Amino acid sequence: MSDTKKFIDHTLYEYQFIAYGQLGISLTHPFIDALDAFNQQEKIDYIQIKRDGIQATQYVGIIQTDMGTVNILPKIDSTISINSEQTATRNLITMLCYAYDMPLIAQHNANLNTHQGSWFEVLTAFFAQTLYEQLRQGIEQVYVTIEERQPTLKGRWLIGQQLSKYPHLRHTFDTRYDDFLPDTPLNQVLRYAVEALLPMARLPENQRLLAEIQTLLHHVSLPHHITTQDLDHVFFTRLNERFYPAFQLARLFIESMTQVMQSGQSPLKAFIFDMNVLFERFVAQFLKRHWHRIAGKSHRQFDIQAQMQGTRAIHLAQRQDGLSVFKLKPDLLLRDNLHQVVVIMDTKYKRLDDKKTDLAVSESDIYQMLAYAGRLNCKRVLLLYPSNSGQVVDNQFSIHDSDVKIDIRTINIHQPLHNTENLIQDFRYLFASYLR
Repeated sequence: MSDTKKFIDHTLYEYQFIAYGQLGISLTHPFIDALDAFNQQEKIDYIQIKRDGIQATQYVGIIQTDMGTVNILPKIDSTISINSEQTATRNLITMLCYAYDMPLIAQHNANLNTHQGSWFEVLTAFFAQTLYEQLRQGIEQVYVTIEERQPTLKGRWLIGQQLSKYPHLRHTFDTRYDDFLPDTPLNQVLRYAVEALLPMARLPENQRLLAEIQTLLHHVSLPHHITTQDLDHVFFTRLNERFYPAFQLARLFIESMTQVMQSGQSPLKAFIFDMNVLFERFVAQFLKRHWHRIAGKSHRQFDIQAQMQGTRAIHLAQRQDGLSVFKLKPDLLLRDNLHQVVVIMDTKYKRLDDKKTDLAVSESDIYQMLAYAGRLNCKRVLLLYPSNSGQVVDNQFSIHDSDVKIDIRTINIHQPLHNTENLIQDFRYLFASYLR
């Protein structure tokens, strides 16, 4: 079989390099061309294409064309698990479940397969099963006011409108009436996700369920594109809150989805997550979900606040005309029972180096933290990084001519995350000094 006809199906870990020889292809393989087109369209090197091989970056997910698939998983410490791919798959699913406020499904799925893209198939299965169960109970419908011209009288006759615009038409009626229809923003989002997943699903059961859902939603219009703003405009009440888990999964797929069209070839489709963003969301949601256990009974009145939710936006400065500028948005704030800020916390998905005097901490990150500390009148700041191969960093920078202290700490997210007890203990130890 020629090089250009070989189908690629491979798993990489973030920042891992693999030579073309190991893949059994050359630089001229169509799948490499597709990856290059993907990078160029998005103006981001999701996978670095080098002369002798490809290398993953800080992005994880799945990239699929008719010539091949590459599955990129989070880094895993090789010492913690014999089956690192299965552990990495579980970890990605667990992080996504927290980041998108979904039930923890990884810990209930003991039979996770290790075939390529299994995390994608597991989440697709959960989405399809959850949505199908709810649609069988009934599709969401709302009353919509419709104005149209028709041969029979239905609803209210807009006689004034008809006489002023169409006095010569006597065999039709201009009418207005309310109809109970399923073409709602929520259903449009769900159908959009189904249509995107159906061509990529490989498991027959997933294909079957998605096809059945497609039939159930055939009366719902299919948007050409859905933005984050469109997703934010979907509201939930007690009448449709049962669709929330399926909607959150649809949001996950839609926000991470991209497509590259190539002339004469099938499109490249990808679901990609930036580990910088995923790490930030995961830490915030994990702390919010387990805070009472982390803080303990004596400090349960302390509150974790993600990105200053529920408060007015604050800015670093203002112009001469009084307009506020330079919005401040720390990842997390820990407040005491008097609502005073005890510690400002920011997550940074970067590698530390304890052999360097500055630990490889970015100067811009330090200046950012000083701006937070001064504006929020808080002397304690925590920069939290993922540990590297079990590396534990517990250091502190004392700022000259200031009472501000910036703690540099790490947390191990390269362990099996579906076992929440270990991570709860790690966070309990990390926050102990701030809770005294």
